[in-house]
Amino acid sequence: YMLEYFSKDIIRMLKIAVVATIIVLAIGIVFQRKELYFACFIGCLVSIFNIISLYRDCQRIMYAKNKITPKVYSQFFRRFALYGAALFVVGYVTREYNFGKIELNMLFCGLGLLNFKISLYLSTIFKAKK
Repeated sequence: YMLEYFSKDIIRMLKIAVVATIIVLAIGIVFQRKELYFACFIGCLVSIFNIISLYRDCQRIMYAKNKITPKVYSQFFRRFALYGAALFVVGYVTREYNFGKIELNMLFCGLGLLNFKISLYLSTIFKAKK
């Protein structure tokens, strides 16, 4: 029962994150802002991947009969390593190919990585209004 409750929340957050990502990409393309259609978009994609990964990890934890603690910690650190990798890729591409200002791209990539947190917040707001 608890997994079903949790699943609905994760799926709601995932839908919000996907819509936010599409909006960011569209605005970036329309206004030709590299920090939106490149850096923030990459951050949002990694954030969406992490939402899916969190959902799968929660399913494994709920149905695991043996000790799962080491697996939980490794998955947790893997998700944060992906955040670091996204920031590295954005910084590398920006510096090597002179693709905008590195500080601005790193800032917007970080904002994209917060897509998960923003989706969680918006999901809570939408749930409270119902």
